[in-house]
Amino acid sequence: MINDARYGTEGLSADVAWIRDQFRSPTPSYYDVLGHVQAMLDEPESALLAKLERAWQGRTFYVAYDRPLLFLAALRADALTEGASHPLYRAIAAEPPRAGEVTRDAVEMALAPERTRFFATLAARWVQTNETLRSIAWRWSAFLAGCDGGAKPLALVDLGASAGLNLVAERLPAIWTDPSGAPIPVVTAVRAVARLGLDARPVDLGDPDNVTWMRACVWPGDKVRLERLEAALQAFRDARHEPAPPTLEQADVSGFAARVARLAAEHDDRFILAYQTVFRDYLSPDVRDAYRAAMHDWLGTLQPGRGAWIELETATTNFDTAAPVVITAHVRATDGDVHALDIARTSHHPREVKPIPDAVRDLVRAFGSWKSRE
Repeated sequence: MINDARYGTEGLSADVAWIRDQFRSPTPSYYDVLGHVQAMLDEPESALLAKLERAWQGRTFYVAYDRPLLFLAALRADALTEGASHPLYRAIAAEPPRAGEVTRDAVEMALAPERTRFFATLAARWVQTNETLRSIAWRWSAFLAGCDGGAKPLALVDLGASAGLNLVAERLPAIWTDPSGAPIPVVTAVRAVARLGLDARPVDLGDPDNVTWMRACVWPGDKVRLERLEAALQAFRDARHEPAPPTLEQADVSGFAARVARLAAEHDDRFILAYQTVFRDYLSPDVRDAYRAAMHDWLGTLQPGRGAWIELETATTNFDTAAPVVITAHVRATDGDVHALDIARTSHHPREVKPIPDAVRDLVRAFGSWKSRE
């Protein structure tokens, strides 16, 4: 799924063609929009391509779905903001969405040069969904570490946090099961001494435009996911009144490991759990490699079992179409080495999780080697 670097609109038509069929069943209005968009992109001296090139001048993209999803979210945000007068409002913003409203004329009107808000959004925004189903990465790991019910206080760090909604996800329902239907055990209450989100472009939810953008990143007609988003937004607002409220900091990925290390030093007798969810794909190969090395170096400074770095990311080897995502726990074990344990396979929107028992046992053993002085 990761591309070589694409600059501006380079290879855009191919990315649109690649992702379009994935919308055919779940979101037919987006399927139809992308069909018209691709036809417009492929026209000789395409006016749309020229406008997109101006909007994305100087930007680099590393994953095939990035630009198409950004384009669709910007279009939906424009429709949500304008309301019923938008040419595609009934197709991509109203409930239920009406795919029959997607015509070539409507798409051209929605992309007309005078619709400056759409093109400004494309230039200034990034896709930021905060899918809280992905909080399984930390909620399950925290349970395995013995943090449920506040038994072991923890400092929580969301790497690539966006708006930070996953930082408070233990307030949301636990709905994950294994292939047999048995529930995956996760924390439902924790004693957090810190909830820190790091992002190059953190989203301030005090700005109504940012909340609209979060909603726009949910696909039309996905009422269940929109309901999860609304519940997470409320949980985030409620958590602001807690002793350790969620805090977002602007930081480049090159500084993530150092910031996590400072947090660990500030809370020198607490369990440290850093996690990321579908974040790696957006980084260049060189940045990814340097980031991974820095995180492993940080883990190597901890007492064995005192902390972990959890990744929920698309598999790069042994790809499984039914479960393309791997949950990997990086932890310093009792032998002093930092181990990368693939503890489960799942999907990009996890509900069914397939634990890998031997790796889970190794992780629990590593966690059990550290005890706080409390």
